[in-house]
Amino acid sequence: MVLVLMSALAIYIYDYGQADHAAPADVIIVLGGGVNLDNTLTSAQQRRVAHAVTLYQRGLARLLLCTGGIDPGRGISEAQTCVDSLNAAGVPLTAILREDISLSTITNAIEARRVMQTHELHTAIVVSDNFHLFRAEWLFHYFGVAVVMSPAQATQGVLNTYEALRSTFREVLALPLSILEASAQR
Repeated sequence: MVLVLMSALAIYIYDYGQADHAAPADVIIVLGGGVNLDNTLTSAQQRRVAHAVTLYQRGLARLLLCTGGIDPGRGISEAQTCVDSLNAAGVPLTAILREDISLSTITNAIEARRVMQTHELHTAIVVSDNFHLFRAEWLFHYFGVAVVMSPAQATQGVLNTYEALRSTFREVLALPLSILEASAQR
C-alpha cells in the first residue's frame, strides 16, 4: 500500500512540474542546483541558469536572484556560480541579486523572502527542475512569498528517464521531511 501511495505521489509531483507558469514578476529566483567538487556547475545548475537567462531575455523580470550557500568540500557557493554564469551570458551584474546562506529549499525560501523584502520586491518566478517545483512552491508559499513556477525543462529539454525517476522519488521522500522542518522553522 505504501509503495502504491508513493508511486501516486511521484506521478503527481512529476506531472505538476510539467507546466510552465512563468509570468511577469519583480524577480526571477534561481534555486541552486549544486556545485561539483572542482567548483564547476552541475548539470542541474547549468539548466536552471540557462532557463533563467531565457526568462530574463524575454523581459519577464528586471532582476534575478541567485540562491545557495557553500556545500561542504566546495570552495564556491551555488549563488556565486549562478552569478558568474548569468554574467557570462550577458546579464549585467546590476540585475543580479544573491544570497549565499541557504543550504536547502527551506532556507532558499526564507532567505529569498528576506532579499525580496530588502529590495521591496513582491512577486517572483522560481526556476528549478520540474521534479522540484511542487515542494519548492509549497515552501515558498508557506513562508509567504508570492511565486509562480517555471521548470528549466521548458527551455532546456527533458531529463533522461533515470534522472527523472530518481529525482522524483527523492522528492516523494523530501516532501514530508520539508513539511515537518518548515513547521519547526515558523
